[in-house]
Amino acid sequence: MICHKAAAFVSVSLSAASNEADEREAIEAIANGLFDQTLWRPDQVCHAAGAFKFTQYDFFRRWSMKFIAMQRGEAVDMNVEKEYTDWAALERFVADFLATLCDQTGE
Repeated sequence: MICHKAAAFVSVSLSAASNEADEREAIEAIANGLFDQTLWRPDQVCHAAGAFKFTQYDFFRRWSMKFIAMQRGEAVDMNVEKEYTDWAALERFVADFLATLCDQTGE
C-alpha cells in the first residue's frame, strides 16, 4: 500500500527577489532538478527571497555578496542587513498549505 503524505517545499534564494525572468526560471530549474533526482513531488512549492545578512558573514562572503549586489545596481552598506523576504506572501503560502491538510483530513 502506498501512502501519500502531503508536503510543501520552500526554497530560499536571493534570485526569488529578482525581476529578471531568467533568474526566476533558474530557481525553478534548480528545484525541479532536485525533484527529478529525488523522485519527490511536493504538493506545493514556494520560492522565498531571503536576505543579505552582512553582519553574519565572514570577510570573503561579505565582499562576494557586495559584488553580487553591485552587479544588480544596488548600493550596499555592509553594516546593514537587507531583507527581501515577502513575509506576508510566505505566511499565505503556509496558511494555504495547512488549509489543504485540513481539507484532506476533514478537520
